[in-house]
Amino acid sequence: MAKLSILLVLALIVAAVAQDDISYTEAKAKYSLKVVNADEDIYRKSVFSQNLESIKANNANPKSTYKQAVNKFALMTTAEFKKKYLGTIPPSGLELLVSTPVVGWNIVKAKDWSKNTNIVTATIRDQGGCGSCWAFSAVAALESLISKANLGNVDLSEQQLISCSSSHGNSGCDGGWMNNAFNYVKANGIAKESDYPHTSGNTGTTGSCVATQSSFKISAYEGVPNNCDSVAAAVIKRPLSVAVVAANWGSYSQGIFNNCPNPLAKVDHGVLLVGVTNTTWKIKNSWGNWWGEGGFMRLRANNGANTCRICDYASFPKNPSLVP
Repeated sequence: MAKLSILLVLALIVAAVAQDDISYTEAKAKYSLKVVNADEDIYRKSVFSQNLESIKANNANPKSTYKQAVNKFALMTTAEFKKKYLGTIPPSGLELLVSTPVVGWNIVKAKDWSKNTNIVTATIRDQGGCGSCWAFSAVAALESLISKANLGNVDLSEQQLISCSSSHGNSGCDGGWMNNAFNYVKANGIAKESDYPHTSGNTGTTGSCVATQSSFKISAYEGVPNNCDSVAAAVIKRPLSVAVVAANWGSYSQGIFNNCPNPLAKVDHGVLLVGVTNTTWKIKNSWGNWWGEGGFMRLRANNGANTCRICDYASFPKNPSLVP
């Protein structure tokens, strides 16, 4: 009987290991992971296993308000994820800006701009392996502005901002800031995607600036006061570019996210804020429609919660016009 019990335990261990092997092997195949040697394969499996355990722990927690799922980010370390898929760089002096507390939080009129595909395009962009989230956030805000001004539904060029706005303080795939992007568009205009298509997502490099005819300009942009009441009031009127702390967003799949443990962590990601209710903020991301809730994410807003610092750095472009 003892021998049988030992064999049964060994069989269960082997089965568990085999299942881990299958999970990692399937993830490698699904997300086209290439490893150069056995040592890297062992290391990458360890990274995947740690991320998988974290995902399982969250999903098994009855108090968690959101779910996680394995995706291509499960094969990356946090440092790798941050380098390739995040990338906001606040200008000097703004790094420690923190919103003031909310008094009497009550959203009288909830808003979700994503329900209006004339204002927030249904297409979810994918920035790829380039830290250009700031450009995608800025372009999304510009496209919404142009649509609201009845100048057409346009697809603007993130690549132009990535490759050409270094003189305005941005660093291409190494990061940037949405307001710097707005300043570039104010000075130079911005082309359509069809005239200057996105390539950095595939190459992972900033690329050289190519002279291209711009189609639209703006005359200004405006920052929103850094408190959640002001941000809520502003997003009811239009979508906003916002900076957030997103280092642990990679495996989010659905639900209301509330897991940003350090309220003073440096913001590292740019997104488009598209909605608010009494309990949630809603953002549009730039990691593709396979991520999150079809490319969108909800964050806790109860009592004006500044989840992931979503209320600290909000802004929007103003006064669009056609370039002759």
